Amino acid sequence: MRKRPLCGFCLLLVLLICLCRAAGIPIFGRPRFPSGWSSRLESGMNVRVTGTVAGRQLKQKSIQYILKNNSVLSGNRSVPVSKILLTSTSKDKLPVGTRLTVYGKLAFTESPGNPGQFDSRSFYACQKIYLTLWEYDRRIVSEGSGLQEYFTGLREKTVRRQSEIMSPESASILSSMLLGDRSLLDENTRLDFQLSGVIHILCISGLHITLLGMAAYRLCLFLLSRMRPRYARRLSAALAGALILWYGMFTGASVSTLRALLMFAVYLGAILLKRSYDTLSSLSLAAILLLVSNPGYLFYAGFLLSFAAVLGSAVLQPLLIRHLKPVIRKLSGRKRFHPFSVLSYLLRQTVSWLSITLLMLPLSAWFFYEIPLLSLPANLLLLPFVSLILEGGIIGTVIGMISRPAGAAVLLPVNLCLRLFSLLTRYIRRLPGAALICGQPTVPQILLYYLLLLCFCLCICDRKTGFLLPVKIHKKASHSKPGSAALIRHLRISLLPLLAACVLFLRPQVPFSLTMLDVGQGDALVLRQGYGSVFLCDGGSSDVKNVGTRRILPYLKQQGIRRIDCVFLSHGDDDHIGGVEELLESIAEKKTSLRIRAVSMPFWMKDDTAGKRLCRLAASAGTKVIWGIAGDQLVSASPVFPKNRLSIEILHPFPESGAQAGNAGSMVLSVTYGDFSALLTGDLEAEGEEEILPVLSHYDYLKAAHHGSRYSTSRKFLSAVSPSVVTVSAPEKSRYGHPHRETLDRIRREGADCFITKDCGAITARTDGKKLQILTFRNGSGKKE
Repeated sequence: MRKRPLCGFCLLLVLLICLCRAAGIPIFGRPRFPSGWSSRLESGMNVRVTGTVAGRQLKQKSIQYILKNNSVLSGNRSVPVSKILLTSTSKDKLPVGTRLTVYGKLAFTESPGNPGQFDSRSFYACQKIYLTLWEYDRRIVSEGSGLQEYFTGLREKTVRRQSEIMSPESASILSSMLLGDRSLLDENTRLDFQLSGVIHILCISGLHITLLGMAAYRLCLFLLSRMRPRYARRLSAALAGALILWYGMFTGASVSTLRALLMFAVYLGAILLKRSYDTLSSLSLAAILLLVSNPGYLFYAGFLLSFAAVLGSAVLQPLLIRHLKPVIRKLSGRKRFHPFSVLSYLLRQTVSWLSITLLMLPLSAWFFYEIPLLSLPANLLLLPFVSLILEGGIIGTVIGMISRPAGAAVLLPVNLCLRLFSLLTRYIRRLPGAALICGQPTVPQILLYYLLLLCFCLCICDRKTGFLLPVKIHKKASHSKPGSAALIRHLRISLLPLLAACVLFLRPQVPFSLTMLDVGQGDALVLRQGYGSVFLCDGGSSDVKNVGTRRILPYLKQQGIRRIDCVFLSHGDDDHIGGVEELLESIAEKKTSLRIRAVSMPFWMKDDTAGKRLCRLAASAGTKVIWGIAGDQLVSASPVFPKNRLSIEILHPFPESGAQAGNAGSMVLSVTYGDFSALLTGDLEAEGEEEILPVLSHYDYLKAAHHGSRYSTSRKFLSAVSPSVVTVSAPEKSRYGHPHRETLDRIRREGADCFITKDCGAITARTDGKKLQILTFRNGSGKKE
C-alpha cells in the first residue's frame, strides 16, 4: 500500500462516501423542493419545465430524453433541477442541445413495491436523476446542434445500417458489443447471454478500448517510422488517445467505458514517460475521478461489476496462478507446460475465469439473485473469437456505412459467428442446472465474503507479487517446500473461497411467512414454510404488464426460492392467473430455473377456457394439474421447524353448488400454522361469503376479497371471522375505485388493522405459530401479538 498511495486514497474515498450515505449527508445531487412539493411529487404534479436536451434514447413506443439545467415552475414557485428524465410519445426526435419548454406531469422516479423488483429510483439516482416528466405538450426555444448531437445521430444511423446489412439477431448483438446500444436486443437473447455467463461480451469494456487503441497506436508508429522515435511515440500516443476519446463519446460514454478510457490514458502516459504501468494504481485513479464527479456511482451496478472484474484479473489472477502451479504440477506429474498448448490455454482461461468470478460473485448475487453455473465452458468456447468479431465488426461497419453490399460481404463471417454465439448460448441456457437461483445476500454476508477472500489472498501471496506482507505469513504459505505436505497445505488454503461461498449463500428463514405482493389491480400471495414448502396463491394483474416476470419472479428469486410446490388459483380472471401463465411459459421455454410442481384450480375450471389454456401451459412446463374442491386438504412439515405443521384446506367451492364460474366460484383457502390462521378469499362476493359462514371460525389474518370491493367482506362475514389483520391488494388509482370506502369502514369498525398494498408495498406476515409480526416493504414494520 505504501508503494501505491492511490489505492489507499481510493479506499478512504469509498469509506467516506459510505459514511455520508449512512449519515444522510446530501452529496448525491438530490434537489431540494419547497414544502409540500415532495408529497405532490409522489403522486405526480402538473408543471412547466424549461431545460436542455442532454441525451436521447429510442424506445419501442416512446423516446426518452435527459434534460439538464432545468427550471421547474408550478404556480408561482420555480425550482432549479440539474437532471430530469423526459418521456415523450412524439415521433419527432429532438436534437441534443435543444432548449425547450415542456408541459407535463412531474413525479419522482418509480420506487419498487416488492423485494427484488427493479428499483428505478435507485438506478436513476446513481446518475443524479430523481424526477420523471411525462410530456403533454412542448415548445422549442432554440434548436440544438453540436458535437454531442453529431455523436448521438451517428450512433443511431450506425445501428440502423447494421440492422439493414445483417440478420436482426446478429445486428442486435453487434450493436451491443460495438456501440453499447441495446435498443435492438430482445429479451430472449439477453437471457441467453446472461444465464450462460457471458453477458460481459455485450458490454463495452477494456477489451474494446485496448484492441482499438493499441491497433491505432501501432499503426501510427508504423506510418511515422521515419520520424525520431521519441516524437513518433508521442504523436502516435496522442492520435491513439484522440481516437479512443472519440470512440468513447460515440458509444455514449458509459461508466465501464469511462473506466477503460481512463486506464488506457494512463497506459499511454506510461509509454510517453517511459514508466512502468501499474494496473492497480491506474484502476484506483479511474475510480477516484469517477467517484469525485459522481459519488452515486459507488452504488451503481455497472460501476461495481466493471471494477470488480478488472480487480479480479489484476490482483487475484496472478496470485491464483502462483498458488495453483504446484498443485497442478503435482496432480498432473508434469513440470512444465508448453505456453501455446491447448492445455496451457485451458488452464490460463480457467484461472482467469475463476479470479473474475470470485470477485464478482457477491455482486452478481446482490443485483441478479442468480448465478450461471456453466459460464466456464461458455467463456472457453466464445472468448477466443471475441477479438476477431470486434475487429471484423469495426471494419465491416465502417465499410457498410459507405456501401451496403460491401459491408454485408465483409460482415458475413461476423454474422455467421454471432449466429453461432446465439445458438450456443441458447443451448447452454437450456441445459439442466445452467443457472442457480441463490437469492440476495445481506450486506454483512458480502463483507464477510470479501474478508475471507482477502485472507485467502494474504495466505497465497509473497513479496514477488508486489504486496508487502509480514514474513510469518509468507513463510507459512511458501511454495518452495515440495511434496505431499505442501500439496495438502495448498488444498487447505483453497478451502477459504469455498467457506466464503457458503457464507454468501446461507439464507436464514423464519418458521412461516405469508407475503402479499404489490401487483397493482390483481392478487399474488406467497406462502413459505421455513426450509420447507413454498406455495403461491393467485398471480396476476390487469394494470401491470408482465407481472409474472417483472414482479412475481423477481421476488421469488430475491428470496432464493427455486421451487413452488403448488400454485392455488382462485378463479380464471386475468388479474389472478396472468402472471402464473407467464411463469409457466418461462419454465417451458427454459427462461428461468424456477420449477412449479403443481397447479390447483377450482373443479369448475375443467370446462373453462382459461382452465384449458392453463392445462396446456402446465403440460409444457412439466407441471401437474389438480382440480380443487371443498374439503381437500394439504399438510406440510418442515425438517427444521418440526413443532408446527402447515395446513391448507379448501373451503370453497362446494361440489353441490354446481359450476359457479367467475368470482362466485372463487377458491377459498384456510391456512393454519400452529396457533396462527389465515383466510384467503380470492374474489368471493357476498353470496359466496354466506355459503361458507357455517364453516368459518376466528382467523388472525384475512385477505379481503375482490380487492376491497363494497360487494365483498360484509359486516356479517367480518363478525364471523373476527380478524386481527386484514390485507387488501389494490393499486394507487384503481379504475374500479378499489378499495371502496364502505369496505374500509367496516374493517375499522371490526377493530382490525388494515394494510393496503398501494400504501405499504408488499405486506409480509411472519409467525412462529404463536406470535404474529407484520412487515411492510415501504413503511417499515408493525408488530402484533
